[in-house]
Amino acid sequence: MTTHAPHRRPPAQRASPLPIGGGPVILYARTARPGRPDVLLGRLRRYAARQRCEVTAEIIDHAPPAIPMAHRRQWPRIDRLITHGSARGIVTPAWTDVRYVDRFLTLDAWLDDRRAFLAVTEPER
Repeated sequence: MTTHAPHRRPPAQRASPLPIGGGPVILYARTARPGRPDVLLGRLRRYAARQRCEVTAEIIDHAPPAIPMAHRRQWPRIDRLITHGSARGIVTPAWTDVRYVDRFLTLDAWLDDRRAFLAVTEPER
């Protein structure tokens, strides 16, 4: 993303704004292919550094995009880090990677309940 603000979606799909100074964050990427996640994580690290965020965890999930977050292997770790306050937000490359926690709950609603934020680095992906 060329700006230093999170991607702006329509109001029903908008994550909380990225706080100035960022705070502690989780770098999260999803890939359907096994392999080295270095390129994805490298982009997320650079974005987090520009935003002055402290990276609490780097998490890669190997799952198709249609699988909701709650059904992915790494979801319990993300849930624990955000819920217990170890991280205040999630930095991810694509909104489509994190849209739903499950069939009935969007990630935006889940984050709002925890006063956390989402920053999408590549909104066009």
